Amino acid sequence: VKLWLVARDADLTAFAWAQLADVGFIVISLAWVGSRSPYRSGPWIWDAEIARVLWQRGAPLALSGVAVAFALRLDQVLVRLWLGEGTAGVYFAATRLTDMAIFVGAAISISFFPALAATHAKSADDYQNRLRSLFSALSALGWLVVLVCNLAGPWIIHLLYGEAYAGAATILALQSWAGLIALNATARWNFIVLSAPTLINLAAALLHILCLLSLASWLMPDRGASGAALALIAANLVSGILTTFAFPSLRPCAVIQLQGLFIIFTPGRWPGLIRDFRT
Repeated sequence: VKLWLVARDADLTAFAWAQLADVGFIVISLAWVGSRSPYRSGPWIWDAEIARVLWQRGAPLALSGVAVAFALRLDQVLVRLWLGEGTAGVYFAATRLTDMAIFVGAAISISFFPALAATHAKSADDYQNRLRSLFSALSALGWLVVLVCNLAGPWIIHLLYGEAYAGAATILALQSWAGLIALNATARWNFIVLSAPTLINLAAALLHILCLLSLASWLMPDRGASGAALALIAANLVSGILTTFAFPSLRPCAVIQLQGLFIIFTPGRWPGLIRDFRT
């Protein structure tokens, strides 16, 4: 439907309705599948206490999710507002490539969560080992992105976008370093959900926004879009890694997070990481 709307040059409102229809279709499909399931949970009744607990636990997580989503897109907003649509197009071209790696990392993190939650409830040692494997795997993906974007970035940009977007190669190289930190911090989200207050995500996102705004306003007038990418690296470093040491409830995973970040420099751990994911 969205492709058809693009072909018809539909306005933005039509895409919003299409998105709403998409969500509605998912809701209806889940309800239909649930109604045909042989496993019954009994009659549905309202339980105020359960609703209160779910609200107390879920509302901060939802609020944090909104703040994180805004923080992840703030650099693109600033480039468009301060540097114009032409520069924004070049910047967005690089961003789309690093976004793919972030999406893959998020999918890995989500798929890893059930096993991590199970070990969290049973064994502290197994939980630590699985958490270390997740940090290492996502960091390894980040290092792969860094190597590819820095060594083959100009060729990738030329192949996908053409010579008109040649300036995106430098931005892509810088954004890949921000992507490495973001992928490493993605694993920390699982730790926060299982072992720390979820409002920490909100605090980290607010620090990210503050750092990005401060540095971007200083760097972008002279360095343009590259300044925005440099500001993004620094903001990711502050919100994704330094806050692990700053917040007491996150410090139990600080060493594990750093071990994951530097996985590329410890090849002796690579075979064990591969075995962990096979099992």
